[in-house]
Amino acid sequence: MSLVLRRILPPVLYSPCVSLPPLVSHYCPRAQDSPTRSLHELNRLYLDTYRLRKEEVKQTLGKSKPVILIKADNLILLHQGKRTDVCYIPEKYHVLKDIAHISCLIHTISMIKSADEIRKKALSLVVRTQSSLTPDLAKQQPLLEKYRKLLESGEPPKDLKRELEDLISEAAKCRLLGLHHHVQRIKGEIAPNLWKNLSVVVMGPAMPRKGELSMQYMHKALQGSKKQECPYHKPSSHESSAVEGHRLIYAESIHEESQALDLLTSHICDESLGEGLLGDKEVMQGDFLRTVTPHHLSHLDFEGK
Repeated sequence: MSLVLRRILPPVLYSPCVSLPPLVSHYCPRAQDSPTRSLHELNRLYLDTYRLRKEEVKQTLGKSKPVILIKADNLILLHQGKRTDVCYIPEKYHVLKDIAHISCLIHTISMIKSADEIRKKALSLVVRTQSSLTPDLAKQQPLLEKYRKLLESGEPPKDLKRELEDLISEAAKCRLLGLHHHVQRIKGEIAPNLWKNLSVVVMGPAMPRKGELSMQYMHKALQGSKKQECPYHKPSSHESSAVEGHRLIYAESIHEESQALDLLTSHICDESLGEGLLGDKEVMQGDFLRTVTPHHLSHLDFEGK
């Protein structure tokens, strides 16, 4: 390195043990021939090539590879180049959910100060709801009456567990019946050999991924008559799995269809890569180092002895 550069640059930049930034790396012949540089270029070449592979796979989605997207109230089928979209959740489900949320409102009101105006407004809305319930929702009148008395007294909600559990059960049944009706119709439209390659992506926020209703239903729908415990009702459920050759994915915090299809494409390509290299199609879906980490952790001293 020239004397001029040595005077301008701090010692750390011309130390032979330190990698030079691109601005000055051409002054060091060793940096040009460094194996690190070649490996970096090879890695970038892999990433660029993998993007090409993903683009090819993405073009098959909704054509030779049928896809179901579950997005909020909508059930979307991409098949043979066509897109069909139906609202599968009945309005009654939302009414039941709103009635359940009133208990959350009352509990929150009881936990904050100076909530008199909020409580008065909530009371007015509950009374209005009581007078406008349709006959098929008349069985919710006793719960609404409990809500009214709690708001009038200003007491925190209590003794609502049984009513809320019944309400939640009815809401789940209502939504499942709507989902089952439309999924079975879709199944009749897809040839059996293509149904075996179906991918399902459930789009939603972070928290409901544990036991999310659509994931539990689709797991059962895809496995057919086989008796297999559904992993999605457990707190430790994974965000994706292969079910009898299908793909079932929970697209956490993804709300755009294009992003959901990008995620699905990544799963397909990563499965192929993991199975081809290590015989494990799920290895790329988690931390690549996860299987060997426990072994090395067992050899570390955490007691400081």
